[in-house]
Amino acid sequence: MVAAGAATGAWYAFGRDEPDRIDRDGSVAAAGAAVEVTRTPETYRVVYRLEEQSGDDVTDSTEVLSVRRPFESRLEIRAGAPPGEAIETVQVNAFARFRTGTPGEDGGTFIVPPAVAGDDLRLEPVVDDLLDAGVERRERREVLGRPCQVYRALTGLLGRPAPPAADEHVDVCVDEAGLLLEQVEVFEGRLVARRLAVEVEEDLRLDDDLFAVGDTTLTVEQGGGAVRLLAPGSQPPGTFWELPSAPAGFRLVGRYSVVPPQPENFGDPTRIAFRRAGVSDVWARGPDLLVIDQGGTLQGAAPFEMDPETPRVDVGALGEGEILVAGTGAEVRVPMSGGRFVRAYGSVPVETLVEALRRLVEVQVEGEGTLEFLEPAPGN
Repeated sequence: MVAAGAATGAWYAFGRDEPDRIDRDGSVAAAGAAVEVTRTPETYRVVYRLEEQSGDDVTDSTEVLSVRRPFESRLEIRAGAPPGEAIETVQVNAFARFRTGTPGEDGGTFIVPPAVAGDDLRLEPVVDDLLDAGVERRERREVLGRPCQVYRALTGLLGRPAPPAADEHVDVCVDEAGLLLEQVEVFEGRLVARRLAVEVEEDLRLDDDLFAVGDTTLTVEQGGGAVRLLAPGSQPPGTFWELPSAPAGFRLVGRYSVVPPQPENFGDPTRIAFRRAGVSDVWARGPDLLVIDQGGTLQGAAPFEMDPETPRVDVGALGEGEILVAGTGAEVRVPMSGGRFVRAYGSVPVETLVEALRRLVEVQVEGEGTLEFLEPAPGN
């Protein structure tokens, strides 16, 4: 339960005699209908005050999240309360690249499959699916005069959601632009961390330098990934699935050869059969992303395990697909024979992914296929 607090906020008490040391100052409950996401800015910047409790101590720090959708984000963590002092760590997502580290020191840049920018919530297309998965819609609040809607899950919404527990959960308050304005974390009945927006800007110009990632750190053989642009029409050997025309409103960014990071499969000789690679068609529509990815494992091992608890959907000639949702978007994936798979994912509704998969046309590619690389291998 949420116990009433002073006029400036409230605290989570859960039957305890003393209040938590982190209050809800700057966030107030508000009457009115549930807040729906009605717009999707292509760029935004939010400054957060982060409060974390350990024992009797509360530590303040600052987070600055800059996002240029659909691929790029930068999260700076600074010492002290906003506006913050020295930058302690930086995480940067760019197209198929992720970098983390400390300014002035060697960090790590890794190649990853094309995806929605890290830390960028995209609730609008999947909110009903999240509610079906056990996420709870809670109260309406206001932060910085902006109405926001609270959603409660066990560990938040960036990953796959799980239903909350009474004494352990994360509340996320999202405004009509889909932006996170407040997040509170409760553990063992006590509010242990809070992230509160203190500045919000939408549709601003963000410099390219913010999203620079530098050279990659790991080779494929070391467990790092590889993403290389292919010539139009490139096809690997065997069964290949082609989309006959663009999804409505989308443009093709490109067709890419993709080896996801998999250190467990390159570092353990008993897992050679699980080494995975594929081809991805990447589509964009303003801030939205849709990826059709297909491939297989080296020796026919199962590419992934289907969760018996997740929903299923008929995707036409491909068979039955598994639906996965998170606060960053949705995925529909289909295991095929011989260790192969086809999947669609992105910041679009599940129905859009299903439609794209149903429209795929099977092509038999003879011989060694026609892969033509337009980019060199990483490190060359």
